[in-house]
Amino acid sequence: MNRIIAMDAIRGFALLGLLSMNMVHMANFELGYVPAQTAHYLDPFFAMVNSIFFDGRFRTLFAMLFGAALCIQITKADDQSLARHRLTWLMVFGVLHGVLVWPGDILFNYALSGFVALRFIDASDKKLNRYAIGFILVPSIAISLLLLIDPEPQINRTSEVYLEFLQQIPASYLELLTLNGLYFIIISLLIPVITLWYTAGLMLLGMRLYRSGMFDLERTEPVHKINLFAVVAIILSFVGFVLERKLGVEFFEGIDWILAVPVALFYVVVIKAAMRGAKHQLWSLQCVGRLALSFYLLQSIVFVSYFYFINPNAISTWERVDYFSAFVIASIIQLALAVVYCKLFKQGPFEKLLKVLVLRRARYD
Repeated sequence: MNRIIAMDAIRGFALLGLLSMNMVHMANFELGYVPAQTAHYLDPFFAMVNSIFFDGRFRTLFAMLFGAALCIQITKADDQSLARHRLTWLMVFGVLHGVLVWPGDILFNYALSGFVALRFIDASDKKLNRYAIGFILVPSIAISLLLLIDPEPQINRTSEVYLEFLQQIPASYLELLTLNGLYFIIISLLIPVITLWYTAGLMLLGMRLYRSGMFDLERTEPVHKINLFAVVAIILSFVGFVLERKLGVEFFEGIDWILAVPVALFYVVVIKAAMRGAKHQLWSLQCVGRLALSFYLLQSIVFVSYFYFINPNAISTWERVDYFSAFVIASIIQLALAVVYCKLFKQGPFEKLLKVLVLRRARYD
């Protein structure tokens, strides 16, 4: 079966976008971005752009693509055994990544949610729609209610909680390893409560979209409907952003989980349209998409190393403009590196390792 090049390009776009929201949590996993008391004049602008166009949008897109990929794997193998082995090894990768590098790992969560999604691989379109909507809405509404009952106060770099964080920054890799392990255990215990089901719902949506040809470059999509829903989502996200800043509390995250879906679908429309009009069909993005696992791990290795061992001062001094600049530079480097790598090799190093482990495990069955 030939590769679906639109999926490669969309996955590459999603992978690059993930770094935009992950980077601040690589510097400060617990609190994320904390503004200075007197923030840079561009800080509010970048905060708005991040809230509307980045935060959660690429994670949503990546999860939908993961669900679509499950369909492709089952089609290729004609059974679920290889897909299950792959999810099992992704869990192992996720644990190692979460403990050794960065506890914000998504591989462990995606693997668990993938096992849930596999139970619906042969479900009818109506059943997929029903469970996808339920799995997405229920956790989102639950988070919204919790935040409305007990909203999180906004803090700055003079707040006590932030000053405590600065005092606890690991001074060695052993300290970072210990902190990562603690955070990863906490996150893993919380996954079955909320994020497991939300992510599984996005994967089911991805399966449904794959069946409808949404990720096929030759198939048309309901552009006008998607654009309309995306515009509504962008407007509502803007309203939520303004309200949070005026009230000084954060309560919109659960609602934003829902609004991320139409924006992610809008990105699919944009990438497919760009591929149809581009001479080389966004080859550089396709290459990044083919190396998604390796580049995802590389992103966290590079930036965790930078923030904790090369330039720890950046943790307390970088503002949104610095993070955005680093994101742009890192994206350009990844695009260039991916093109060169794909000319020399067929698979990324971690993609190759995963394939070898999966096939070796399958031979023992």
